Amino acid sequence: MDTLLIALLTVAVVAAGALALWRIRPTARKAAGPAPWSQAAPGGGRVVLDLTVEDPDQPSVQRLVQDAGARALAGSPDVDEVEVVDRGGQRLGVIRRTDRLAKEPDVPATLHEPHVRRSRTPDPLAGGSAGRGRASVSWRDTPRSDLDTSMPGRSFADRFDLPPTVTAHLDDPDHPAAVVGALLATAGRPVERHGELVLSGDVAFVVTDVSDGADAALTHAYLRVRDSGASHGIVIRLGYADPTLVRRRDLAAPNVRYIGIDGIQRMADAVALGADPVSFAVGPPVAR
Repeated sequence: MDTLLIALLTVAVVAAGALALWRIRPTARKAAGPAPWSQAAPGGGRVVLDLTVEDPDQPSVQRLVQDAGARALAGSPDVDEVEVVDRGGQRLGVIRRTDRLAKEPDVPATLHEPHVRRSRTPDPLAGGSAGRGRASVSWRDTPRSDLDTSMPGRSFADRFDLPPTVTAHLDDPDHPAAVVGALLATAGRPVERHGELVLSGDVAFVVTDVSDGADAALTHAYLRVRDSGASHGIVIRLGYADPTLVRRRDLAAPNVRYIGIDGIQRMADAVALGADPVSFAVGPPVAR
């Protein structure tokens, strides 16, 4: 009897140990593979866009030139101007660093912060002449949810310079994810949309509003990318997010990148030039 009890206890201990090891073993994940966006950071005095351009003066080209040049200047503090060329060496433009002011200009104290413009009409609540007794209002004292950046009478799609071929694919111009889906569809990429989530092959796009809290919104977007099964993700944030927060997330999960709303215009410019919008979403692709 004692022998049987010892045997049963031994089996139970071994089973418990095996279960514990199974629970803590690393989860097998599919390799993400190479990123579908450029990993090269523009820098130095010459940037080569990974494009062959026919018309350098085309607005889509010049927007990408400005973007690539600004990124190169930001990454090279000792460089004052950047020449941007295409793959064939054709010069597309030169971006120069804005001259620094020799001294701080004399600015009235009321202009140091954005403030309510003084009205020329009498204010019945002020109890005096026009504008008298009004206090300046700083944007820092205003809740972000109260800062209305919408444009009455204009749809979300109207904020961008979209090629006509994209608008032909657009079924809901007021839905940001629908705009992203139309860009991908126009470029001939597969598109599957589920609300704020757009799947295109092995890349998941999530459009999220961060005005009510960037940390929570970006976490939600990351989980949607992760749960989609895609190996790469691009989160497009609507609103401001602390760059430190975004950078920390980029480092924590390199297969998911967080970009601003300007990424939609880059994707549209890529479509206008016959290029892949996914490779332009994070930034203008440049040659190493």
